[in-house]
Amino acid sequence: MAEIKYFVPINNEGTPCFVWYFDGKGVSRVGIPDPKNSPKSYIAANSEQDLLAAIATQFEDFFNYGAPHVLKQMKLKPGQYYSRMARPTDIKSSESPGNCPEPKLYEHEIALSKGQLVSLMDRLKQICQTIHPVTETYKSYGHEIRNLLILACTEVEAQWKSILEIHQVSPQNGKYYTTKDYAKLNQAMHLNEYIISLTHYPWLSGFHPFKEWDSDKPTESLDWYDAYNKVKHDREKNFQEAKLIHAINAVCACMIMLLAQFGRQQVTRARQEVAHFFELIEAPKWCASELYTYPYTYDGITSGYTSIKYPF
Repeated sequence: MAEIKYFVPINNEGTPCFVWYFDGKGVSRVGIPDPKNSPKSYIAANSEQDLLAAIATQFEDFFNYGAPHVLKQMKLKPGQYYSRMARPTDIKSSESPGNCPEPKLYEHEIALSKGQLVSLMDRLKQICQTIHPVTETYKSYGHEIRNLLILACTEVEAQWKSILEIHQVSPQNGKYYTTKDYAKLNQAMHLNEYIISLTHYPWLSGFHPFKEWDSDKPTESLDWYDAYNKVKHDREKNFQEAKLIHAINAVCACMIMLLAQFGRQQVTRARQEVAHFFELIEAPKWCASELYTYPYTYDGITSGYTSIKYPF
């Protein structure tokens, strides 16, 4: 127990019971200026075994949640966060995808990305004025669909690359990024858990573009991205791969990448057309130990946020 610094108890119902700090003598709730003299904020014990027993007993008395089932060490200290990776906070743990602290650092990038997303949305809406989007027309293909697919996938690639670069991840081949590199983002950002629907076409089921992403088959497991590569490099041979369903998934993937980086509030702020076109059906379910903790120090004083590199 002594090696654990910041941790979160999770009760038998799966509810996190705040973030706590262990100083070798007892545990104190993070963010409380004087935890020893504050109610339900400090638990003391003389040994590791006594401490675990005290936590189980006193948490049950403190919060009526039931005794903690597990203690999870926090992966990040209070105030630490991964650049361009949105996550919920300990204060609002159920509000996924959460946010990325200090959004002003990325104000320019966010604005440009939203502008590009709106352009892709407009192209998709124009196509759907001609081809009614239903499952029976998903395999329809053509030049405008191919152009949209290429533009959307190029934008997704730009987002992938920017995230890896800011975390100083070098390409595996030493020259340029490939999907082997990009697939690392799936686990880090839980991309395969996002499901998006299009509010303009409520008869369509939700789109899950990263659902099958497999690091062993990083290109082929994304059928829309695989199609993009084929129609980009050999249009005459693979023109039939420029399907409507692939273009829709690629546009939804763009939206997901913005949500996964900056959170819903930043993506929809000042661009209501984005909020009106996309609906987030499912967002990642984060373990309490993966959350961002508000930047309180041990004595309850705010220390400020610090970005760190994700351990790919």
